[in-house]
Amino acid sequence: ESEELATLSNSLWKFARSQVFSQVIQEVGTHTVLAGVVSAAALPSSMASALGVIDNPMHLVMNRSIEAGRLLAKSLANGVHGDRPVTFVAFGMGARLVFQALLELGRLPNDDGLGIVQNVLLVGAMVDTNTEKWNIARRVTAGRLVNAYSKEDVTLSLGYRTASVTTSVAGLKGIRDVKGVENVDLTRFVADAMSTAGFGSEWLSQSAYARLMPEIMDLTGFSASSLSSSPVCM
Repeated sequence: ESEELATLSNSLWKFARSQVFSQVIQEVGTHTVLAGVVSAAALPSSMASALGVIDNPMHLVMNRSIEAGRLLAKSLANGVHGDRPVTFVAFGMGARLVFQALLELGRLPNDDGLGIVQNVLLVGAMVDTNTEKWNIARRVTAGRLVNAYSKEDVTLSLGYRTASVTTSVAGLKGIRDVKGVENVDLTRFVADAMSTAGFGSEWLSQSAYARLMPEIMDLTGFSASSLSSSPVCM
């Protein structure tokens, strides 16, 4: 859905360059570290209203990613990827799509969804931390299932606040009580990298992920050389 993604991207950039963005960062800092979704109640009404520019595009793309994840699972179950299991590397909305595909594969009868996915790296994932769902994803993933997150992901913290009823998001914190899920805290890594590049630590982590994905893959052991045994989908 390139049109919807373009709309969301433009809305995020417009918001990031506005004066409201800096005000929101300062206001959020007075309440809590961005380790959870920022509720509308935590912000002055004027700021909450200004954030509406990203609400509708975010909500639309999040819904479309679920639909796309279901289609991806169907394609995988039909064997379009060939005989070898696949490895997924995704961030942001892409991670949400891949996670939905894992859930759909896990719900197939007769364990038909097993043996398809080898490894999964989800970075800044726009999915909740529901234990039941992550257990399904873990069961479907034969190898490593890694959740890489940043506690200071402004885009995720603000964008998720009205697009979902959950207040706990995988892209902002580690997954607990799910055996076999690896958690990698990228908070300091992203902040240092963006600072070196001339951006402040409060910059949009979702934008940083696109720039830093090769380094993140190396950091988490998902470099191309280490995953040569299975096709990598990004």
